[in-house]
Amino acid sequence: KTADLEKQEKLKAITKVQAAYRGKVTRKEVKEMREQQEEAATKIQAIKRGNDARKTADLEKQEKLKAITKVQAAYRGKVTRKEVKEMREQQEEAATKIQAIKRGNDA
Repeated sequence: KTADLEKQEKLKAITKVQAAYRGKVTRKEVKEMREQQEEAATKIQAIKRGNDARKTADLEKQEKLKAITKVQAAYRGKVTRKEVKEMREQQEEAATKIQAIKRGNDA
């Protein structure tokens, strides 16, 4: 019976050593998995932030383009109105000269 008790104690000791080793290995694996998950989460967050930044930049660019278009339209409108005014003035001057010549011929 003493040999059986020693054998059982050795088995218990071996089982404890195995359990401790397996626990250590498992904890190491869990730690590595967590680190991989954190790295993956960090990459996903970086990608999301990059996408958001590009989207914001695109929106800002579109707003700037709209503003530029409005400024261009206002400038072109001003230039066109000035040209039309000058053309009308030239037409009026030409009409006045024609009328003066006509009146001079009629007199």
